[in-house]
Amino acid sequence: MGKYLLLFLGGFAVSFALTPLVRWLAIRVNAMDIPNERKVHDRPIPRLGGVAIFVAFTSMVFLAFSPFALVTNPFVSVGKHWWRGYLAAASIIVGLGVFDDLRPLGARVKFLTQALAACCAMYFGYVIDRLNLPWGVSIHLGLWGIPVTLLWIVGLTNAFNLIDGLDGLANGVALISSLTLMGVALLGQNVELALVCSALAGCLLGFLPYNFHPASIFLGDSGSLFLGFTLAVLSITTSQKSTVAVSILIPMMAFGLPIMDALLAMIRRFLRAMHVWETTGQGTYRVFFLRGKSMFEADRDHIHHRLMRLGIYHRNAVIFLYAICAAMSVSALVIASYRNIDTGVVLAAIGIAVVIGIRKLRYEELQFLRNGSLVPLSRFPVLGYESFQIPIDLVMVSLAYYVAYWLRYDGVFTGPVKATFIATLPAMLLTKIVVFHLTGLYRIRWRQAGVPEMLRGCRSMVLGSAAAAVVLTYMQVGNIGATTLVIDFYVVSSFLLGSRFSARLIHYYAQSNPAHKKRVLIYGTGPSASLLICELLANQHHSLAPVGFIDEYHGKNRKILHGYPILGSFMVLPEVLRDGGIEELIIATTKLAPQQLEQLKELCHQHDVTVRQFRVSLEELPQPGTSTYLFSDVEGPLKKSGF
Repeated sequence: MGKYLLLFLGGFAVSFALTPLVRWLAIRVNAMDIPNERKVHDRPIPRLGGVAIFVAFTSMVFLAFSPFALVTNPFVSVGKHWWRGYLAAASIIVGLGVFDDLRPLGARVKFLTQALAACCAMYFGYVIDRLNLPWGVSIHLGLWGIPVTLLWIVGLTNAFNLIDGLDGLANGVALISSLTLMGVALLGQNVELALVCSALAGCLLGFLPYNFHPASIFLGDSGSLFLGFTLAVLSITTSQKSTVAVSILIPMMAFGLPIMDALLAMIRRFLRAMHVWETTGQGTYRVFFLRGKSMFEADRDHIHHRLMRLGIYHRNAVIFLYAICAAMSVSALVIASYRNIDTGVVLAAIGIAVVIGIRKLRYEELQFLRNGSLVPLSRFPVLGYESFQIPIDLVMVSLAYYVAYWLRYDGVFTGPVKATFIATLPAMLLTKIVVFHLTGLYRIRWRQAGVPEMLRGCRSMVLGSAAAAVVLTYMQVGNIGATTLVIDFYVVSSFLLGSRFSARLIHYYAQSNPAHKKRVLIYGTGPSASLLICELLANQHHSLAPVGFIDEYHGKNRKILHGYPILGSFMVLPEVLRDGGIEELIIATTKLAPQQLEQLKELCHQHDVTVRQFRVSLEELPQPGTSTYLFSDVEGPLKKSGF
């Protein structure tokens, strides 16, 4: 234990003493991080902090694994290839980072240099040759180990570079990760690797006082790239030496935060640039194409940026992310310590927590239904053609029939059961498609579907299943049974009606998206209010997002109308206007007394809320030849003069 402590304290002392000197040097060579719209700091701060960590770490490793080793025996198993392999590759990475800190380099140059460093490390034996998955599954990669290792090293190197956006964040996460790898190495009785991790942890802790908020020096690319590269190499060594049956999970959980942030950044930027459908104006269409910002263009939507946007202070956001990283590291150590633990339960719990956390961050790109990115899919002209719908229905009817057999016979699909299915499938398909056509299923515009369309669709499903039952009974092929036909009816109805109403669902969620819209409160819950809410949801050019209703009838309180809550009567209006972020109030009732209307206008004026009146009128058009025309909306669309 004394060796680990000696290397840890030695790394701490050298890094702590060397950082002020590197800071002075960074100022002299003008390696400064200048504030801009993407940065969170407000004054120039020197970079090159990674140089101090690299020199301190290299010094400690030299003391442990060299002919002059003071801590361990000279040239132990790690030392034999450490200087030739790791140090050469790490020097390339640090050199790249120093150049980028002095004069920013392009993304292509950085990726190529990182790939060169990764290839150098692989040449000296740092290759992932097998993957030990949960539940005792082991995959030998063979030649596939080369691209997998390249992806792992380059990916993790950039992942730590991406999270280096707040003071002390990347440094602290790397500290927690190195301690985790040290624990895993000790559990695997890999003493040399544990010594290396303890030295790295000491160097990181020595740099942290200068890097924690408010920072006096940044890691820079020389630091963040070095840390990501070093931890990637150390994790490969850990997995090679580990006897844990789920060794692939250990580094992925130890580096969970930077990996998750990097994956989120890639997905967000891809979805932001991806466009589903566009009309070119010449009668042709473009489908699934990239346009807009590059995937490699930096932004302020990383996890730490979103936390600060939610109102969490800089230092508290860093500490919160430390806690998340520590929790995942503890989970990794628990899995490594207890061989008989149910890994699936741990992974399921982590997966649920990750999904909940991402939802809390409110990434608009990931809200596929609410941001309207899927709306173009429902607007393809081909979707309305019967010649397109029929082949899709043939597939779904076949699948539903198969599912019905599978459920009825508990997955035993052999012998006479299989023969009956094959013999009756053509008749089932032909009968249902003909009935669907005759009952008008393919004439319905499902994008604006309501209760009448739903009833017509249900009628088509009932008549189609009934006709199919009659035909199959007449054929007398095998023993189908009423239970199979009943199950088939429910499954095929779910498939066909569900797929058709999905277009309506996509439009509903996209219409109700409050992003970039004024928050509107509706006064009244009568027929006029229903017409108003439908108009606001149908026509997006109003840019108004309904929040709820106000109604004087107390029996309606806490009820739901058109998917929006009835918040209460006039008595709760001051509280709603004060705390609900309301920007506009629309009166959709004519039952307000003049005195109450004046009180309402005065209350809205006090809270700087716009008031408008919604009127519905039915007016007769003038006779032909009349020079003056009066334009009026009819029963629902907003009347410009009154709204």
